[in-house]
Amino acid sequence: MAITQPRISALEAGDLDRSGLATLTSYVEALCGTVEVTATFGNRKLVLSSDGSAEV
Repeated sequence: MAITQPRISALEAGDLDRSGLATLTSYVEALCGTVEVTATFGNRKLVLSSDGSAEV
């Protein structure tokens, strides 16, 4: 995992403004998890997952 200790500390502290999505994804996947991003358009939601799946 190519993430510096300050970046990990920022993620764990919830400081997502300093952490890019790729960094967050790397961190979560290193912990055997996946990241999901939800975009909401009125009453419709699009969920994108770091495992490559998409759900409407």
